[in-house]
Amino acid sequence: MGVGRQLRKKRVLFPQFAGKGVQFHRRRRENSPVDLARLAWLLTVIACLIAVLILGLQGYYGYAGVTLAVAISAAINLR
Repeated sequence: MGVGRQLRKKRVLFPQFAGKGVQFHRRRRENSPVDLARLAWLLTVIACLIAVLILGLQGYYGYAGVTLAVAISAAINLR
């Protein structure tokens, strides 16, 4: 769990102001939250799969295999 999530759970947005009488109003989220790290891994997987397709069509099978391994490794982080 990241530090940002820990601070949000404790409702402390800026730890340097915690307990000093400063109040913060939280906005209600209208969209479902998507973790930025998860989105980044998803974009990495998509980019790698596109690269695998292009490299395979051009005959660069070794590079396509390595890129596929990177895509699989990135996909593991999506779980």
